[in-house]
Amino acid sequence: MFEHTLIFPSFKPYGVFVGATFLVLFFAGSVRPSDSQTATPHKASDVRQQLVADEQALVAAEKHHDRSAFSHLLREDLIYVAFNGWVFTKKDIVSKMRYIDVEEYDPANIKVRVPAADTALITYDLKAKASIAGHDLPKSQYVSSLWVRKNNRWQLLFHQATPATHP
Repeated sequence: MFEHTLIFPSFKPYGVFVGATFLVLFFAGSVRPSDSQTATPHKASDVRQQLVADEQALVAAEKHHDRSAFSHLLREDLIYVAFNGWVFTKKDIVSKMRYIDVEEYDPANIKVRVPAADTALITYDLKAKASIAGHDLPKSQYVSSLWVRKNNRWQLLFHQATPATHP
């Protein structure tokens, strides 16, 4: 695997995780996965509402370091591409979530596209104040999340965050 201690040498135990923006910086909310998983959406507007609730559940679980609630919304084969290009798995993310601190999260320009009945892509612009193991994350990012529904349950399959460096 990659050796990430070159950037943060004093955080060697956290090296694999320090650079991640972490997918759960989503909308600071308090929706629990069990609440958002009760209905089966069929219309695009229902899918949008469902997935926004699920992203809210992710950030709530992250803020409270609730591994169970968080893990419930992630597929086992999750691929997470952090703002710095590092790639993480579900196991990586869940095992290190205690090092994440989210103070503010402000998504804008949210778009949900539904290319197939059981697949949805969410994109948005993000302004956030967050850190991992004491290192600040980029304040402005472009975010994409791919959700897949199986057995009437939406789970995150792919996530990518890219720093927004231009005005």
